Amino acid sequence: MVGSAVPCAGDGDKMEEQTKIRVLVCDDIPLILDMIGRFLEEEPSIEVVGRAEDGVQAVAKTFDLDPDVVLMDIQMPRLNGVEATRIIKEARKNTKVLMLTAETGREVLGRCMDAGASGYLVKGVSPRDLIRAIEVVYRGAPCLAAAGQPR
Repeated sequence: MVGSAVPCAGDGDKMEEQTKIRVLVCDDIPLILDMIGRFLEEEPSIEVVGRAEDGVQAVAKTFDLDPDVVLMDIQMPRLNGVEATRIIKEARKNTKVLMLTAETGREVLGRCMDAGASGYLVKGVSPRDLIRAIEVVYRGAPCLAAAGQPR
């Protein structure tokens, strides 16, 4: 995805001096979970506070660790990412949830947004754009984009 950018509201804003953005990474595929977690741990503006392999863990760790942003896959065992997002947002209005998924389509996007997601990215987005999206939703702006489909 060299040269493409995720179009997010407030895209030109720079992160102000602050504490790190606390992120919980949730994905049911251990390799992806580890890869994203390790990448984000190298970003100076981000602190990975935990990882979850299913929706039940995602909810429990959100309540326990109080992240600023939850990076959530949709297809997960025990509780899917959409329902986990709904539970998180009902209890933690200020927690931002950024969906990072292989699923595409308006119906899926609609379910995510109805559940309270702050943003939606399709897996395959560049690492730079993933960091930008986390920063944007952290500030309270929406971020909706599919890999390879700048808008």
